Amino acid sequence: MLKFGLNPILVAMLMPLPALAVSAGGIDEVVVVHADQPTAQREAATQYTVSRSDIELSGAQSLEQVLQEVPGLHIRNANKGPARIEARGFKTRHLTFLINGVPYNNGSDGEFDPATLPVNLIERVEVVTGGGSLLYGPGGAGGVINIITRKSFDGHSFSANAGGGNDGAWQAGAGVALGDQTHSGLLQYQGYGRDGFRLPSDFDAQAQEDGGTRNNSDYEQHSLLGEYDWQLSEDTELGLTANWGTLEKGNPIQVDSKKSEVERIENQDRFGIQARASHNLTEQHQLRGYVYYHEQDEERRTYADDTLAKALDRTDVHLANQGINLQWVWKQDAHLLTTAYMLEQQRWRSELDDLSASTFAGGTGSGGGTGGGTGGGSGDGSGSGGGTGGGDGSGGGTGGGDGSGGGTGGGDGSGGGTGGGDGSGGGSGDPMQQRDQRTQSIVAEYQWQPSQSGGLTLSGGLHDNDMDDTLRHSLLGSGYYYVTDSTKLSASAARKIRYPTLENQYEAAADVELEPETTEHYELGLTQYLGQTNRIELSAYYSDVANYIEKDDNDVLRNYAHYRFTGVDTSWQNQTFESVHWMLGYSYLDAENRGEDDQNRTTLQYRPKHTVKANVTAYLPWQLTARLDSQYVMDQVFYKSGEQQELDDYVLVDISFSQPLPVDGLSWQFTVTNLFDELYETSRALPQPGRQWLLQLKGQW
Repeated sequence: MLKFGLNPILVAMLMPLPALAVSAGGIDEVVVVHADQPTAQREAATQYTVSRSDIELSGAQSLEQVLQEVPGLHIRNANKGPARIEARGFKTRHLTFLINGVPYNNGSDGEFDPATLPVNLIERVEVVTGGGSLLYGPGGAGGVINIITRKSFDGHSFSANAGGGNDGAWQAGAGVALGDQTHSGLLQYQGYGRDGFRLPSDFDAQAQEDGGTRNNSDYEQHSLLGEYDWQLSEDTELGLTANWGTLEKGNPIQVDSKKSEVERIENQDRFGIQARASHNLTEQHQLRGYVYYHEQDEERRTYADDTLAKALDRTDVHLANQGINLQWVWKQDAHLLTTAYMLEQQRWRSELDDLSASTFAGGTGSGGGTGGGTGGGSGDGSGSGGGTGGGDGSGGGTGGGDGSGGGTGGGDGSGGGTGGGDGSGGGSGDPMQQRDQRTQSIVAEYQWQPSQSGGLTLSGGLHDNDMDDTLRHSLLGSGYYYVTDSTKLSASAARKIRYPTLENQYEAAADVELEPETTEHYELGLTQYLGQTNRIELSAYYSDVANYIEKDDNDVLRNYAHYRFTGVDTSWQNQTFESVHWMLGYSYLDAENRGEDDQNRTTLQYRPKHTVKANVTAYLPWQLTARLDSQYVMDQVFYKSGEQQELDDYVLVDISFSQPLPVDGLSWQFTVTNLFDELYETSRALPQPGRQWLLQLKGQW
């Protein structure tokens, strides 16, 4: 439970400051305020929105597939864990993930698993790269991804879908939505699974993979989402979102690995609840905010090989995040002032159980001696932790245990003697690890927007973390101006803080004290409208990161001195023709380590220098719709044994067809991903799925 004392920050926030004004659009997005026109902060930011229509037309089966079309974002699958959504050189942990405006990053490593939120539960996704609002709290140097969940089925009361594909893929879901002028509610289930994914046909067998269906790549997840909104009065709105899910999956290993050990998530249970409220105090003042609680329990097992016949260990992980965000807003003509207080508490607990023998995560040794009288022998061994074993007797002693390592033992007696021995030991000296931290922030954001033709935003925040003895600050300044009715210029500068995650603190060496990362970000943008049907967007950015946290070549987690990301994102959206709409995007990224201690990693790994993205939607006769998505990813490097090597370029093409059926409310959709069965990797020695297809039947009534 959160513990609130007489906190001076909280007391200051509760004073009658001018505060929060707001949104005519409800409270589906809590923090960034919507009104009759976009706010100055949003107009100045580089922003992309993927609508419900875009999601359905693309046939995307996962959130990462939805996001891969956004310029500046890169989807990468690594050795363990979920798909990584990375932005402009920043890792997933540098992005702030929100569900309905509420933080949803993992409490242990700051990551976000896109598989935990099926696309059928999503209404739209809003992506802000670069200088996102400070009202979300610390972090977010790479941007903000806000996922707005569905609250209705486009005026229908019931929705259902079912489908199947190759490699045992299946998908099924159903939902009900009810409401009137003051109440609305939705309950929706979605499930997805597969026996495994098939590798491309030109994959050559390697040490840990023969080809065909990828070893240990099966997957199954179930999700349930509940939404309730209540217009209590003309001035007061309440909202509640709850979600539950379960997941089971295998994590394929590198195909050239010398070790055959594989890891699986045998069971993952997650639950989250968030409550939202807004109340108009006067015409100019509003109070709004939210409280939330998210938890996840996960059982991971390591097996000797992909037959899963012998389990080596089990790790039980518990994560919990809880927090509160209170905002006052004041609006007067062209002025908008928002003040906010945020408190978040994160907890992480991990317990390791050694399953390779009957004893539990210990270390042992054995020893023996010869001599007269009475004597004792002792031994010790070490693995990831340490252990001891001892014995006594006349001239000898033994100790028992398991693991690997070395030890010595000796015995002596009153008559004298010598002895020797060796043993083995392994495991963690302390199989239970746990961490927690609490972060408090106060933020003030002022926006000036005299007209839709221009505006400015100034924002500042103070952050206090109980693992850090220094009060940190963040800053944001941005503005935009319409030079003509069809040409907009924008600029932003930001300073952001990211604290080490709980796992960072655990993984760091005992003599390493991690510092928070500090990012300075600068960006210029241009939006050009060509008539009513064409829009060109261009943004150039520069991000300077001090104390970047990453593992070095010796697998030691520490603060690298100085990372720098510079690049350009551009896109052209064209709807000139009624029957064909298309988008073309290009991203350039220069990612380098400019620190003194760079271990020869001048160019940073797994960050594509050039990326081209395109999609085309064609509206064909007989109400048939075709959608094609493609991307060309170029110039990536990785490091192996300290040497820089290149990752192959790749081209991916996905295609989807959909059409209403003669039966009212029914439609079908056929989707093929990786149409040309491209053999590609986003991380070394981890080949990605080949051609996959899925046929679905959908209905709304």
